[in-house]
Amino acid sequence: MACPMCKAALEEDSRLPNAYQTSILFMLSVPGMIFTTLGVGLVMLGRREAKALEGSELSGNGSSAAQ
Repeated sequence: MACPMCKAALEEDSRLPNAYQTSILFMLSVPGMIFTTLGVGLVMLGRREAKALEGSELSGNGSSAAQ
């Protein structure tokens, strides 16, 4: 089913199929790592922003109640 050059390369070297499998697994895992890192970063940023807003609301409410 492979192209003639790929078929010939697979028949000549017994380690080559394992190299193809490893490269395919690596290529499949890279997008997952990127999206996971991006997602974790956004969650951490969102929590940090929520905490900062919560702190500013508390100080804002305290000054409004005093007036």
